[in-house]
Amino acid sequence: MDMPQHKSWEITGPDVAAELLSWINVTPEDCQLLGSLYERAKERSMTFAQDFAGRILAAEQTAEYIAPYPLDVLAKTLANWFIELFSGTYDLTYAEARIRIGQVHVRLGLPVRYPIAMFDLVTRHGEQVAAAGGQTAVEAFRKILSLDIAVFSQAYEENQLTHLANVMGNERLARMLLMKEL
Repeated sequence: MDMPQHKSWEITGPDVAAELLSWINVTPEDCQLLGSLYERAKERSMTFAQDFAGRILAAEQTAEYIAPYPLDVLAKTLANWFIELFSGTYDLTYAEARIRIGQVHVRLGLPVRYPIAMFDLVTRHGEQVAAAGGQTAVEAFRKILSLDIAVFSQAYEENQLTHLANVMGNERLARMLLMKEL
């Protein structure tokens, strides 16, 4: 059996962010524009964090994941994450932080559908901040949010592949199984 080897499979961890920054065409102008909105994001961050935590706490199936943690710590973490979306710097350090966020969610056992579904709140609050910079800023924000979603999801994918690769004997066989080629 001829097993494919796709170039995208060679890109993992924080390297995903570097690839995606280029692929989604995040420009220096995008970075500068979003960075100029940092203070606005800071002003809105606690409102965002309260909305985000409120939704989590409103449903038993998600509240159980944060019950062991102090709510003020969660709110501060969420606020900081939101502010960083407007940092203007989207480098290896930024990508590593996003991967770690995904890894924490994986370790908690939180199904990926919940954090991805929460991005509607991030979008709403982020676009309201970005609107102060005009349509170009809103579009730049959408690019960075796409980057965050992709890098965050990478942590789930890599966890799944690691476990399958351990069972199957190697990652290529695991990918073939996921592709239903085996």
